[in-house]
Amino acid sequence: METVTLSEVTAFVVGHYKHERLYGRQEKNGWHDAYGDNIVRDYHQRINCTGSRVLISQHEAHNGKAMAFTTEDVIEYCYSQTTSKDLEKEVEELETKFTAMNGSSNEIEGERRLLLTRIEIACAQLGRVARINETF
Repeated sequence: METVTLSEVTAFVVGHYKHERLYGRQEKNGWHDAYGDNIVRDYHQRINCTGSRVLISQHEAHNGKAMAFTTEDVIEYCYSQTTSKDLEKEVEELETKFTAMNGSSNEIEGERRLLLTRIEIACAQLGRVARINETF
């Protein structure tokens, strides 16, 4: 199950990586043109497959400090870059999707957890509490 999209991971990595260590590496300066895209795809795959923390080293981090990040960090970052109006719309769509999900399989439960996490993060960005309260 994909917990964060490639575009979300791209936004997060671009926001935290030194440009010259990511998309600044191109064929004209001795690197393959797809170098940056390959790095982002690798982060995307690792964070979705393992669900654990992924590291940006101090050499790559734009602030010079190594950082580990999770899917929640990626979602939080992306939502922080979203307007309140768009975030309100996102919450409505997520809540609708969440309440429409029925069943009790592990896959459905996992998807419901992810939706609830997204709802909680979006509501926190909006400065309010999520209306949906679910325990698993």
